[in-house]
Amino acid sequence: CDAPPPPPPPLPSSGDAPPPPPPPSSSDSSSSSDSSSSIPEMPTFNVPNPGPYEAATMPCRALTSIDTHDGFRMEIQKQLSPFMLVMHNFTLGTTLPDGSNKAYNFLTQVVDETS
Repeated sequence: CDAPPPPPPPLPSSGDAPPPPPPPSSSDSSSSSDSSSSIPEMPTFNVPNPGPYEAATMPCRALTSIDTHDGFRMEIQKQLSPFMLVMHNFTLGTTLPDGSNKAYNFLTQVVDETS
């Protein structure tokens, strides 16, 4: 296992000619110009300030918050029929937005197909 690895296979060649040189760039033709002029400028947008984070609506705040918890959470849902769904949500140990550390939610959805 102390032997060196075998050499890579030779590349296929289409003759003995070397590859062509790269095309000249615009900076090569004008070497006397300033180098900072070749850097493109970033576009600017006239977007108004949306205001403070505290004034944002709850859906906007939810985009920036991370859904983490330090307790137990269980979400159970069961479709009882094609028109009825039942959901149970348990949360224990997590500090909720209202200050409590436990919650239970029961949700029932009934779909009416006559619309």
